[in-house]
Amino acid sequence: MKNKQSNFITVFNAELLKKKKKGIFWTSLIIGLVFPLIAFLNSFSKGFTDHIPQLPYNFFTWFFSHSIMGYAGFFFPLLIIISASRITQLDHKNGGWKLMETSPLSRSSIFFGKFALLLTSNLISIVSFIVFGALFSFVLISKGGIPEEAATSFPLLFTARLIFRLFISSLLISAIQYALSVLFKGMIWPLIIGFAGLVFSLFSRAIFLKNISWNPFQILTNVGTSTSRNEVVDFLVYTDLISLFLSIPILYISFEWYKFRTIKVAFTSTTLKMVKLLIIVCLSGLGLGYLLTPNQSKTYEKTILAGEIESDTPIEFVYLIDNVLGDTIVKAPIKNNDFYTEIKTPLVLDYYSLAIDNKLEEPIFIGEKDSLYIEARLYNQESKIKVKGTRLAENQIIIKSKNQKSIIEYYLNEGENLDNEVFFTTSLIEEWERRKIQQSNYRTVDNFIPKNDFKNRNEKLLAIKYLNYWNDFKNKRKALFPDKETIETDQITALKNLITINDETLLSNPAYIRHLNKEVSSKITDNLEPNIKVLEAYKTIDKGSFRDKVNYLQIIKSLQEASDDTERTFILEKYLPEIENENYKAKILASNKDIERLSRGNKAPDFYAYNTKNEKINLNSFKGKFVLIDVWASWCGPCKRETPFFEKYAIKYQDQNISFISLNVDKEEIKWRSMIQNKKSESIQLRVKEIDQFASQYSIKTIPRFIFIDTLGNIINKEMPLPSSSSFEILLKNEIKEIKI
Repeated sequence: MKNKQSNFITVFNAELLKKKKKGIFWTSLIIGLVFPLIAFLNSFSKGFTDHIPQLPYNFFTWFFSHSIMGYAGFFFPLLIIISASRITQLDHKNGGWKLMETSPLSRSSIFFGKFALLLTSNLISIVSFIVFGALFSFVLISKGGIPEEAATSFPLLFTARLIFRLFISSLLISAIQYALSVLFKGMIWPLIIGFAGLVFSLFSRAIFLKNISWNPFQILTNVGTSTSRNEVVDFLVYTDLISLFLSIPILYISFEWYKFRTIKVAFTSTTLKMVKLLIIVCLSGLGLGYLLTPNQSKTYEKTILAGEIESDTPIEFVYLIDNVLGDTIVKAPIKNNDFYTEIKTPLVLDYYSLAIDNKLEEPIFIGEKDSLYIEARLYNQESKIKVKGTRLAENQIIIKSKNQKSIIEYYLNEGENLDNEVFFTTSLIEEWERRKIQQSNYRTVDNFIPKNDFKNRNEKLLAIKYLNYWNDFKNKRKALFPDKETIETDQITALKNLITINDETLLSNPAYIRHLNKEVSSKITDNLEPNIKVLEAYKTIDKGSFRDKVNYLQIIKSLQEASDDTERTFILEKYLPEIENENYKAKILASNKDIERLSRGNKAPDFYAYNTKNEKINLNSFKGKFVLIDVWASWCGPCKRETPFFEKYAIKYQDQNISFISLNVDKEEIKWRSMIQNKKSESIQLRVKEIDQFASQYSIKTIPRFIFIDTLGNIINKEMPLPSSSSFEILLKNEIKEIKI
């Protein structure tokens, strides 16, 4: 053993001397430097002067994460391809392999000594990336001007894990390229094969619509895309383990091939060699199969909701809200930033709203006997939620689906290809199938996949989404080309067959309600108002929980859109008896009282507020003027996005008989004052005195909220469209006839 170690060290030292003049290590160092330098120059030139406050983060971690993708995804694997060839081909060209083999050194020492040199080159590049990344980060920190929410302590554990993962993930590429470079005497073929593999990897996701987990180049890329995202394991993810595991049999097979020169002599010349090869291949296949086998979270014995909250303001409660009925299922108190509650109410497997006080509301997927752990961060008007537990993969898909762009939606919005029925329909079906494959292939960085109940449900929701696109297409074609018939293809019919009209688990999804209403109301031939037509159609549905819920939702919608008290009374008298559940009836009647109280023409509830000078002001102070109120808070991101639009109208109408009021509902006055100080505003800045009372008076559950009041102090519209929408000013102009623009 000592002799083998001595031989190995001798070979390694000899290789260092031979390759010293070839600049292999200098190349590795420079490749590690490039992307931190690019990120540094970009950050240095742009600075952070236009920075928007966000969640607290570590500046070093941020810098590494923003530098790594080009490095790990392309240049580092390219370095390995080139370095492997340079290390081996010099000796191929000069007969160095044969010369070394005539020495007392063993072939294993020669083979693995050169491979160790390649790994050293890899490590130098990785350490160079980290060292220069840390150095440039330190320069930016020293220069000053970085965001105040950025921590500047060096993340030792993060850095150690990143180095280790990059090194482990590079083993498989290194083993393959080294084997090719040893076995091919010419330099060109290993380079061509390696570069072709790298290019193929870059496009493989677009071709196969998923990551190929055992792809050695993708394994290294995964380190760049998930520097700190794994939710289950602490150090290595499953693709890292694949790299480590597969590199061993590849090195063994390539060494045996090198040692005996030909495949026949190496593996088939004796029974023992064939058995050894068979064992290695079988064990490798079994191990790879085990690592690739996705995990599904197991059902828990109870239904649990727990978690931890980080926030720059006090948080009192976490709520779980039924999206169908609006009922609060759970109200969990926050103690020392943690919460824990057992949900004993039976849960339909569905999306629910997780609300953190009135500062954040996000959808989460949960059902009976699920245990979810929520990690929430709320700072600087920004928020981030991470859901762990038995529905880890399901809740990640929710986040990813938000950012997906649809070419079909673009065609509909821009009116493109509406005249080409075949092209549009084909494109629609192709995009649906592509999305279905992407969702069915989804796995987390820790190799978890959604449970089958979610997959089946999500496939239905996806079908509904594209059926609604199809219906929009038909309606637009009918308006544009009234003489042309839009033919439903077999694929569209197949989509329809995926959906039933009595699926209670889909009622929280607006797209399903829209699809349901279209399908059931199409059977009513009478020329009725659309809301009434739907309610009449619901009479054909079998009595039970599903019918009660859809009636509840539609009656509430109809009451909100009714033009006057007479219409609301008609709806209640005719359709409320269709509901069997007395609780639903009571909720509808209570909702109707709020609607009537805040309906057009009724007196707007008075409230008291104060301005920046602490002067007391009430709503009646503005009598004689139209009043448009923007209800907002400092923690509300959507409020901030709408503020510039609201201010634009305040400037545009500043000489008219209307007051634009920015009404703050922060519980902490200092939050309000810090937001408005040194900011020029044409709207009147006020803060509500009794926030809870005001929210109750105006039935405010979410913000931003825009309330329009006439010159007599009566309500025009208790919930105006957002100022960023085109309908906002249309409604404004229609109501204030005397304003001249």
